[in-house]
Amino acid sequence: NHDQINNASNNETKALIKKYTTILILAFIGLFDTILMTFGKQLESQTSLNGICRTPLCSSVSNSVYSLLFGFLPLNLIGTMTYLLLAILTNELLRKLRMNSALVNNSVTVFMQDTIVWLTLAMFIFSCYLMYVMTMILSVKCIYCIISFFVSTSLCILSITNHKFNRMSYIGTFLSVLFSILLAFTSHSINSSSPSNSIPQFQHTTAPKPMHSSQSNTQTSRQTPIKK
Repeated sequence: NHDQINNASNNETKALIKKYTTILILAFIGLFDTILMTFGKQLESQTSLNGICRTPLCSSVSNSVYSLLFGFLPLNLIGTMTYLLLAILTNELLRKLRMNSALVNNSVTVFMQDTIVWLTLAMFIFSCYLMYVMTMILSVKCIYCIISFFVSTSLCILSITNHKFNRMSYIGTFLSVLFSILLAFTSHSINSSSPSNSIPQFQHTTAPKPMHSSQSNTQTSRQTPIKK
């Protein structure tokens, strides 16, 4: 019986290590994606890289008032810090699980797993709001925003899968959902009423057609006054 318990504990630990290793990889992908969105302009101006996120469609998202939380906090920078926090937290959890399989049900590791669920759930809900803004309000498609949405969705699904919920987990999950919805609603209300709220329009201009020499001479003769 003791050996069976140890085998079950080892199998559970291996499954958790595999799960959170995948979450760590996705967190780094999301981190790289948000870094490109946040510092793309600076990278272009200082290096030979072109077109990182400066296409008209990407610019309409990054230059929109909806790219700011409460009208003054850059969402790209917040996303970068969130992915970084998730990566640090997941890496520390993996370190504990690899160090000792008996820490699977430890109160600290359980709380860290709960925190990852709350964090990824909040990221997913806010990403849904940003996708709504991008498609329904700005009517554009930014590839970096879409990548971030799919990454946050995958992170949320992975963190919830086979998670052992308890009373504290359910309370934290409810508060995370409530906080995310209130945050998105408040930010949207502030940004919508902002006087600088405008959706950029992109117009393609065509170069003027060159005039033939006969047309140019005719036009010049018309404009030249006749001396009497």
